[in-house]
Amino acid sequence: MAVTSAPEGVLNTYGTLDELKTRAAITGSGSDTSLWLALHGASRGVDDHCGRRFFTIRAARLFDVDDPASFSIPDLVSAVSLKEDEDRDRVYEVTRATADYLLYPLNADPLTVWGRPYSRVVADPHGARPSFTIGRSSMQLDGDWGYRSVFADSGADVTGGTLSSSATVVPSTAGTAFAPGMTIRAGSEQMFVRQVSVNDLTVMRAINGTSASSHSSGTDLYVFRHPPQVVEAVLLLAARFWKRKDSAYGPAAGSNGLGAVYIRPGMDPDIERLLSPFRKLPVGVGV
Repeated sequence: MAVTSAPEGVLNTYGTLDELKTRAAITGSGSDTSLWLALHGASRGVDDHCGRRFFTIRAARLFDVDDPASFSIPDLVSAVSLKEDEDRDRVYEVTRATADYLLYPLNADPLTVWGRPYSRVVADPHGARPSFTIGRSSMQLDGDWGYRSVFADSGADVTGGTLSSSATVVPSTAGTAFAPGMTIRAGSEQMFVRQVSVNDLTVMRAINGTSASSHSSGTDLYVFRHPPQVVEAVLLLAARFWKRKDSAYGPAAGSNGLGAVYIRPGMDPDIERLLSPFRKLPVGVGV
């Protein structure tokens, strides 16, 4: 099937273009650009509705500390380092050992399909540094942020020699393992699949805060697995966006002497039901 490459700016879609086409009973590639935008818009709409992201991004973030025992954080998958500005000069000169803090909730397991994210950092009272420095932007946490991070082995590898850090086409041993709209990983680098042509993947390199690097032939390629309920909600919403072009603005509820009366629809109940377990109301912590 001929597929139009994803437009610039479209990435981290919770579902693939092929899945959306199947859902909307669309063949051919003439509407691909509009479908890509619907898929991207639905994915970001689900993020906004739930108050969290379902992709992971590597970043170092700063946090205020009002309680020396703990501080709240947005969804965290894993911590790389925790640094402290002990003398309040905006230089994070103290790196805490992992034995000096705990991530809560305990047993969250955000690297598994049943996991959930960490939302709080607690100073270990039995560690070498039993309390945090109080102050504005006193802590810097570098890590992978998001609801959870599950990458499954695609069964395909990089082939054709070493892949350079600037290449935008990844030759693979099995193109059927991929589809436009997937987020994949080689080593620690995340890439977004924009197009698949036989076994060649046209990708956007080094997304979500990861760094581009060279990958040797034989490097395993992994595929990001989003929560199934989120994928289903995005496909339903994207298909609804697509069909909206065929209907007037809002459903007509009737008419009166002044003309037609329209009712603005709320959230699709099936979508709301799917996303209900994931929805987080913002309470002072950014997503």
